[in-house]
Amino acid sequence: MNMEQQWVELLKKETENLEVKIREFDEGTLDRKSYKGFSGGFGTYAQREPGQHMLRLRLPGGQLGTEQLKFLADVIAEYGIQKLKLTTCETIQLHNLLPAQVPELIRKAADAGIYCRGGGGDNPRNVMCSPLPVFRSRRCLTCFLMRKRLPVICFPLQETFICRES
Repeated sequence: MNMEQQWVELLKKETENLEVKIREFDEGTLDRKSYKGFSGGFGTYAQREPGQHMLRLRLPGGQLGTEQLKFLADVIAEYGIQKLKLTTCETIQLHNLLPAQVPELIRKAADAGIYCRGGGGDNPRNVMCSPLPVFRSRRCLTCFLMRKRLPVICFPLQETFICRES
């Protein structure tokens, strides 16, 4: 198993902890501040509206390949997602999600090569670069070529992401 596959498997396993926290928050046994401190490291937050959540999809360089576009189209149809936002940090946010949908979507996104871990809180949320760069220098070319590998190389371990425990 290569490093990226190991990272995806770790992400899926860690999502079990998020499921517990979402359930505690939804049941009222975990306060909003404590939940936000934990969930931000997974790129998700509770919205102001009760029972609704947002999930941020990290898209290195702001680019979507065929597999990622198919993932988006499929989950929008399957989950009836009515609201998504394109952000200035070259990511996509899915809004008005039910609590149980968040962990499912994190796992499905990982299978499509989209990683939500580290997409919020006090973490570097994304690797940004122009999706259509003008290669005037070697640095621009290097950034463009490395945009997909940097999140996996720079953030390979669970300890890399900040999740504050209550």
